[in-house]
Amino acid sequence: MYADMLDVGPILCSAVILGFMDTIDDRMGISKLNYLWHAMPIVDKLMIADAKMNAAKNPDSYLKATFEELVVAYGGKNDASNNLDDELKKLKSFKGILDFVKSDPMPKAIAAWALLGVVTHWDSIIKGGTVSPTDAYVQFMEGCKQDLENAKALYIKDPKKIEFNTPPAITHLISNGMYESDEFVTVTEVCTIIDISEAQLKST
Repeated sequence: MYADMLDVGPILCSAVILGFMDTIDDRMGISKLNYLWHAMPIVDKLMIADAKMNAAKNPDSYLKATFEELVVAYGGKNDASNNLDDELKKLKSFKGILDFVKSDPMPKAIAAWALLGVVTHWDSIIKGGTVSPTDAYVQFMEGCKQDLENAKALYIKDPKKIEFNTPPAITHLISNGMYESDEFVTVTEVCTIIDISEAQLKST
């Protein structure tokens, strides 16, 4: 993974997931609507994991501070217009995800969506006390198994697009025996190939 939850924390992990949205649309033809439909349940569980680790320590300030951090992580600015309660009200006014996407949501709108599960389960999260990062990670991975299977099942209709897009980090883990693989398939890592458009000339 590019940004594992245990390595960078749930907030940055969720930001990386959402940061690939435009790239995935370009490479695989998965629309913003379809991407959010499959990504946000995972982001939701990431933020619940974050709340389990941190909310009970500072329950009075957690939601506001985390919302502001998410807004910045998702490409927005931390200013006076950022208000979680206001964004949650707007979020609940949409008729569905299509209506939400058509509104061309700003980072603060997506940040509010990311925290919707935390707000919904706030009382039980606080009553549960502080959970260790390892336990929160295990619970997160167990919780999003079906979400990951749903994402894997996405069908790429355009024959000119990439159907299976595997990050180099995954093949590296498979080749080193650190990631589950098929017993009949052996992966040998040789090199990473990038498009010239993704390379930058070194200035002298």
